[in-house]
Amino acid sequence: MEKFKNPVLLCDYSDPDAIRVGDEFFMVASSFNYVPGLPVLRSKDLVHYEVISYVCKELFQRFDKVIPGDGIWAPSIRYHDGFFYVVIPMYDEGIYVSKSKSAYGPWSKPHLLNSTKGLIDPCPFWDKDGKTYIACGFAKSKIGFNSKLALFEVDDKLTKTLSDYTIIYDGRMTQPVIEGPKVYYINDYYFILAPAGSVKTGWQLALRSKNIYGPYEEKIILMQGDSKVNGPHQGALIDINDDKYVFMHFQDLDNYGRVCHIQDVNFIEGWPICGIDTGNFVGIPSLTYPYFLKKDDTLKINYTDFFKDKINESWQWPCNIKDNFYRIEDGLLLNCIKKENENYLYLERNRMMQKLALANFKVKTTLDKRFLKETSKTGLCLMGFNYAYLEVSPKYISLKKGTKDTLDEIIEEVILESNEVTLLLDFTYPNQYRLGYIKDGFEEYFNYTFQATRDRWTGSKFGLYALSDDGNGYAKYLNFIVENKDVE
Repeated sequence: MEKFKNPVLLCDYSDPDAIRVGDEFFMVASSFNYVPGLPVLRSKDLVHYEVISYVCKELFQRFDKVIPGDGIWAPSIRYHDGFFYVVIPMYDEGIYVSKSKSAYGPWSKPHLLNSTKGLIDPCPFWDKDGKTYIACGFAKSKIGFNSKLALFEVDDKLTKTLSDYTIIYDGRMTQPVIEGPKVYYINDYYFILAPAGSVKTGWQLALRSKNIYGPYEEKIILMQGDSKVNGPHQGALIDINDDKYVFMHFQDLDNYGRVCHIQDVNFIEGWPICGIDTGNFVGIPSLTYPYFLKKDDTLKINYTDFFKDKINESWQWPCNIKDNFYRIEDGLLLNCIKKENENYLYLERNRMMQKLALANFKVKTTLDKRFLKETSKTGLCLMGFNYAYLEVSPKYISLKKGTKDTLDEIIEEVILESNEVTLLLDFTYPNQYRLGYIKDGFEEYFNYTFQATRDRWTGSKFGLYALSDDGNGYAKYLNFIVENKDVE
């Protein structure tokens, strides 16, 4: 029997939530400060995915600048009465809601549901008695406490809040840092599945009660144990048919970000035990399983782009996208907007980025530099707390590096004579990479190896940028090719 391997998404789709509608599955994830924000993914088998839409075309005006790690944390998705609803936490502004008849969009402009600062990880629940609730956690930095879960009542179309929040569970003694509640009604019980114990070293908890307000029994249903999967938690209990469930969760994988796993679920003494049962009614993650559903590998996320009519769905910017950032016209025309920082790429805006998604890969991107001005800079970068990049000017290719706390510095530069140059990035799992270019038909790499690092709440990202001293010039990219080195 053919098996799939975890993680099913070796890619930074943090805090995943997913549902089944008919015979398809739809997933959302945190996108933080990246725009377009809040991706929606589709799958037929929970192993292969495609990005089909983004809920947020832009964020608040303060995200016209780069604010690393801020923005959209742990959204949820549900389907009710003919609409897809996505509930969006913005911990400084409040909880917002967007809806659509189709997961492909268009999505409605998010409207404010609750303006209380510090409410995080909201999840809607339509109860059998006709009432509707939002379950949530708390951000200590904004509200003064955490490790508690709450409910507040809303109308059934998620347009207005009808009550103050009520604390329904206090995990400070036994389940510290509990957050991310997802509410389900199964076998005459209200279940709340919630992560606890922190991102890297935490576990997955289940709470159950006959009353939605509690009191709740508690049980750890998934933990690392003797597996290599650290911090297995924060995700979604997904029904794959009328009586069978699986659990999607993330694993913090450092510079890869929070990657997604799928685990089998078996109800043992009424509790949804995830993964491999240890014999103590506590599950540990498995790295392989037979397919739960019919395999459908026709769905995929595109990373290569030939910039024909539009950019592909993998590209995001670290801020709100402005009209002067780029256009598609016989290739990608990436405008060299006026830089805002001297020798500090970390906070520059016109960077179009993708998530790490393959273990071992190579990037090739061809640049026509004839449209650069003397003040223009463009190139290929890999970003995180520490980063390195190629910077192309009309005369030179420079290899540069920087960190979030220090100004960038030139390591080496070479004279660039041709009008067309292909830039290279070669990545080896888990975090090693080199940068180079093609000269006279041969690959030339600078004699430096870098280590990719995480960013604030995200993994590393790689992509293109364009800047200038005065806002003049543009870079014309003909392609962006991502090759899997593990495929012969």
